[in-house]
Amino acid sequence: MPSSVPSTSSSSGKPSVTPSESSSTKLQGTVLSLIVALAVFLRVHAIATKSFWVDEGISAGIARLPWKQFFLVLWHREANMALYYLLLHFWMKLGSGEALVRGLSVVFSVATIPLMYSLGRRLFGNAAGLMAAWLLAINAYHIRYAQEARGYALVVLLTTLSTWLLVRNLQRPAAARWGAYALTSALAVYAHFFGALVVAAHVAAMLWLPREAAPWRGFGRSVRWFAYMVLPLAALAAKIGGGPVNWLPSPSLATVTNFFAVMTGNGGAALMVLDALALLLAAFFGWRAWRSAGSSKESWGYVLIFLWLLAPPAAVLFVSLVRPFFLARYLIFCLPALVLGVAAGVARLRPAALGWVLAAAISVFCAQGTRSYYRADFDLNREDWRSATGFILDSAKPGDAIFFTSLGRLPYDYYRTLRKPAPPGPWILNAPDGASLEYKDFLVIPLAEMLRDARPAPDRVWLVFFLNRMPSGEEDRTSLMLRAVYGKGRRLEEQQEFPQITVLLYTRDSVSR
Repeated sequence: MPSSVPSTSSSSGKPSVTPSESSSTKLQGTVLSLIVALAVFLRVHAIATKSFWVDEGISAGIARLPWKQFFLVLWHREANMALYYLLLHFWMKLGSGEALVRGLSVVFSVATIPLMYSLGRRLFGNAAGLMAAWLLAINAYHIRYAQEARGYALVVLLTTLSTWLLVRNLQRPAAARWGAYALTSALAVYAHFFGALVVAAHVAAMLWLPREAAPWRGFGRSVRWFAYMVLPLAALAAKIGGGPVNWLPSPSLATVTNFFAVMTGNGGAALMVLDALALLLAAFFGWRAWRSAGSSKESWGYVLIFLWLLAPPAAVLFVSLVRPFFLARYLIFCLPALVLGVAAGVARLRPAALGWVLAAAISVFCAQGTRSYYRADFDLNREDWRSATGFILDSAKPGDAIFFTSLGRLPYDYYRTLRKPAPPGPWILNAPDGASLEYKDFLVIPLAEMLRDARPAPDRVWLVFFLNRMPSGEEDRTSLMLRAVYGKGRRLEEQQEFPQITVLLYTRDSVSR
């Protein structure tokens, strides 16, 4: 495996650096700085243009809870991304605007760029390191989740750092930091449960190395530490069960194809083909390294990235045959492996001019994918809670009440509190415990139970539905039942449609508008 430590030494035993090497290092630093600057621009550009969707409303809501309610939410349902919610709690002390809340993910996303350079440099050389940093900087999927108030950018950063620590420990066994590797890997799981799959890929990759070359004692100890640290989270996940993901459909061929389409960067079939070509080149170079040196550290780098890229989705697909768990964004931590594989294939292509042509073509389609993302999401039908909340607050009258289907209150409450001073708005029928958010508001409660516990309705009642359309376009049973319950004795005075949201106002005939 290539090392970043210079091989030449002075008479004193310290590494010496020639003028040409010093100049090359400065040039690489300058190029990397420009890449990072571009990454910052792409991630803050238009960051507040799109409304929060329900999951972002959940994040902001959890982060603002008092500590007792915060931990009750984790205990009952939202243990996944616990680390992100904790960090967001302190981050929101700086403010609660959309751009600022999403800015925490920008920090994580940008921090991953130089780390990608260092990891690519250690595995495949300087050119591959810079290429990996560049491709991640302009990747629309990485930008997409840099602009979202969720934990996906954090898990990408931590799994990349965990892999970097593993590689460094193998390259510098005398200065290995296995405790740091175990801690970072555990934090990745606290950022997202699926982060554990990267550690599984690391274990599988270690099996490739010759027994005498693998530091099994240190690595095995770190894996045990890792297991001890994530054991409480595993127990909590077992307690919660699969309820939070019971809405996921069984995966299909289209699901898998879409996974690779979004990972490559929203550039369509052309970008998928170009990335696949670069990955095939990387596989060929890895095979050639194996043919010449066997299970060496050089060929191990290729094994590592392909296991990182392919093993987690394969494992999740296998489990999904029994219980669906496959969703592209849950596996976003595979993106660095994809970028590293593409970079390795491009950087080692000869003659170099062909590599430049392939890199330019990939970059063009990546840029098109990013430009398209700014216009519209490509992996989500986003709800427009900003507009829906504004309409309700501008149209409501004193004494109005409102009923939300499950979780809809959370993004509404976020946008309501952005107004200064925050208007009281319609009082919430299905919040019998008061106006303040508490952990129960983050639970998916059956409609019958919500109606049973709801307070008596006044003359004017607002109903807010989201994601309530069946594939046929008709409203689901929940919407029809709520229309029947609160429409009885009232007339439909207002109906407004927003992306993925329907807002209704029912009034008694004796009440004037």
